[in-house]
Amino acid sequence: MAKKSKALTTMFIIALILVLMVISLVASFFFRNALINRGNAKVAESVIAQIDSFNDGSITLDDEAAILEAKADYDGLNNKQKSLVTNASVLEKALVILQELKDEKVADELVAEINKIDKAALTAEDTTVKTLLNKYEALTDKQKALVPNYSFLLESKDIVDQKVEAKKTKEAAVALAENFEGFKGKWGNFGAHIDSYQGMIEEVIRDDVDYKKIFSADVDTLDFNISRFEKNTTVFGMGISYFSFSGKSDEHGFTTVLYGEVIIKEDGTLYATTTGYY
Repeated sequence: MAKKSKALTTMFIIALILVLMVISLVASFFFRNALINRGNAKVAESVIAQIDSFNDGSITLDDEAAILEAKADYDGLNNKQKSLVTNASVLEKALVILQELKDEKVADELVAEINKIDKAALTAEDTTVKTLLNKYEALTDKQKALVPNYSFLLESKDIVDQKVEAKKTKEAAVALAENFEGFKGKWGNFGAHIDSYQGMIEEVIRDDVDYKKIFSADVDTLDFNISRFEKNTTVFGMGISYFSFSGKSDEHGFTTVLYGEVIIKEDGTLYATTTGYY
């Protein structure tokens, strides 16, 4: 009987120990969770306070550092901690407002630079317009929409482009006046297929002189003579050259000479004129 009582006592003690162990484990679990929850709440409260610091409805670019710091801290939270940040929507709205303010600043700075352009003072050497166009192209679509004077920038580009083309035209005309050696031969052996100088003259004669109506022969077989340019004359702008075609007349059937002039104007453009024929 004593042995049985002793066995029961031992079983009771073991059961009690097991119960105490379970209670300890459960208590430890809840205590640990409480600590975790308290830690999560503390971290979340810190981010909430950061967000509250700019939650007054008057966000400016001066708040950028605080907003970005709050975003970085919020992004660093785990999902449980993020769920405890009750003003997360305020942070999202602040980020949107901040980006809008930054877009406006970038656009306003470009608008101010465009407004400084003096179209009357633009030259072929201007690089400002191209630089501003590059800045505009680097903007986002939202930023571009905030630049109301973009059309003015395009107008300025057109002016510079025209100045560049005018400069090229004049430089080409100066080179023509300086370097063209004259020609004597067949019209078919003259022109752009020989060099750019002959090409410039060929183009203007074909545009301005109606020689095809006078001669019956293939125009490429016509004799064509043209002199060097007399340069820098006060009457004829940059220079004048004298040309003549000769061949059989379509009207009379005998040899006819058509003569005229190619004139380089001060702006570098060329025109040809017929002065007579016999």
